[in-house]
Amino acid sequence: VIDEYSGAAMSYPTSVRDAGSVRTALLHFGGQKAANFIVKYGSDRAAEIVSAGKALGWIHQASTPNSVLHSPQAERGIRTSKDGASCNLEQSGLEHKDWPLAQEHHDLVRTFTEPAPTKGVKDKRQGLTKFEAACGRKFDGKLITFGALVGYKVPPIGLPPFAPKTVPGIFLGWEVQEDFRWRGTYKVADYE
Repeated sequence: VIDEYSGAAMSYPTSVRDAGSVRTALLHFGGQKAANFIVKYGSDRAAEIVSAGKALGWIHQASTPNSVLHSPQAERGIRTSKDGASCNLEQSGLEHKDWPLAQEHHDLVRTFTEPAPTKGVKDKRQGLTKFEAACGRKFDGKLITFGALVGYKVPPIGLPPFAPKTVPGIFLGWEVQEDFRWRGTYKVADYE
């Protein structure tokens, strides 16, 4: 999902392509407040996407029927996201099954760090990142490479008094809630 105004993007891999999972993804991306605004969205006319948008009361802008390239901007965004996930997996040494996490990490790093699209020097998005343009605040988390070895805190229950307060883990990303709300939680897998 790509926000045309801010350029912010997030991937929502799913094993089921139905209107319910698409609606859940759209609400997560836009937040509950997006359902209260007039929202236009584009798609390749996939029935589950059209149905989810109608359920939200959004205005659908369908692509041209029988067109090989539905939306060059969307197609390029998808390709960039997939390529980024592949690079994340390659450099991390993690397995192919971890591609949804690798893709989400890539999309979020781009959203956190890349400049928002602008239409000239007087555009109010000038100097903002995609994240700032999307939600009006700076991202204040740590930018960590996908698959990096990190130390993370464990509950101190049962630990000897001088035991390490962190254990090794593998960094997988950030837990971003709907409407790009981040509450300081990172996704980390135990190294063992």
